[in-house]
Amino acid sequence: MNRESLRIKDGENKPEDISRHAQEWVDNNQGLFNSWIEKARND
Repeated sequence: MNRESLRIKDGENKPEDISRHAQEWVDNNQGLFNSWIEKARND
């Protein structure tokens, strides 16, 4: 979260920036993200 906060503080604070940040995080953490989605589907 600190990295995200810094990016926002440094001016990447528009809705499209936040969406890009989120997509970058998912891209870099796809396995973890998929495990969360699978768990949510099964709960």
